[in-house]
Amino acid sequence: FAVTAQMQNVYQELSEHLTQLSSVGKLSDNSDDVANLIKDQLESIVSSTQLNPQAPPGVTVTVIPKCAGAQTEMVNGQGCSNVTIDEEVSFSIVVKVAECLSEEEANSYNFNIEVPGIATIPISIDMICECPCEKDEDNIDKGSDKCNSAGDLICGACQCHAESYGKNCECNQTKDKSKDKCINPVSGAICGGDNNGKCICGQCECIQPSRDNYQRWGEFCECSNYECPRNEDNQICSNNGYCFCGDCDCNKTANGTPKQTTDPQFTGKDCGCPVSKEGCIHPETGIECSGSTNGECVCGECQCKPDHYGKYCDICQNCGPLNCTLYPDCVECVYEKFDDDKEAWRNCECDKSTDCDSAMIPLL
Repeated sequence: FAVTAQMQNVYQELSEHLTQLSSVGKLSDNSDDVANLIKDQLESIVSSTQLNPQAPPGVTVTVIPKCAGAQTEMVNGQGCSNVTIDEEVSFSIVVKVAECLSEEEANSYNFNIEVPGIATIPISIDMICECPCEKDEDNIDKGSDKCNSAGDLICGACQCHAESYGKNCECNQTKDKSKDKCINPVSGAICGGDNNGKCICGQCECIQPSRDNYQRWGEFCECSNYECPRNEDNQICSNNGYCFCGDCDCNKTANGTPKQTTDPQFTGKDCGCPVSKEGCIHPETGIECSGSTNGECVCGECQCKPDHYGKYCDICQNCGPLNCTLYPDCVECVYEKFDDDKEAWRNCECDKSTDCDSAMIPLL
């Protein structure tokens, strides 16, 4: 939609409710920029890939995109933006139904997933509401020892009696009500909070996230491989290290494998600082940040001291008069050459160990 500023909010809200990919751009009052606006918005649309499930009542569909490289997850969480030609985007889809229906009724749960501008994918749901072995009484081991005599073994799984629970009916609701053993003595949280774990029979059972490669563990479900410092682009450990129980291990890759000596090395809480000082070395002089009096290399970039500036701290704001006094021949040459050719002054035979060249720039 190409609209004026007065209507932008209205169309933005409309765009957010459309299942098809859409975009809203603001026109100037004279509409001279309409061609560029349409071009920019079209490029924005075609560089996005998303899935739009059209689920009926009673069916919940969660779309989990796996964006890679320069791709970023879209605001609605159902796709990736910044996708280039020939780049792959993978999706995981979790489908949940409110209740189990008969084979005839299950057809009402069928639905489509729309890939805007590309295709529509039909999804049919087949439900198995009970196992055949449940129908045969001979297959049921009542009060089974495998269920701690507190449940029946049905189809290889324990179906616990009243008051009992757990995988093997090992827990009792009356005896095991206390959750003291599940309380983290540091944070005071029970199993890391409701979203991270549950206290079952005096022990924490961690809830695993639905996203691929995300994991949670620990006695109190306090550890994960995704709750670590992030950089400005929201990348865990800046995508330069491995997240382990809240801390970034910069000696490992994002997948947790040890780095090779040839791999780029990083440091810092979020592994955002390169160890290499290559970005601080002046390409002409080979001096780090133009010398310790001018600046120091921090996180792969020069941080200049007062009165110095530039990528390599090679320009000095208030050093000119001092250097002009110390190196009069150099200064005279620079001024004479500069009058004839604004680049020829660089050929003056000045002492390369001085800041004379740097000092000339603000003076000229």
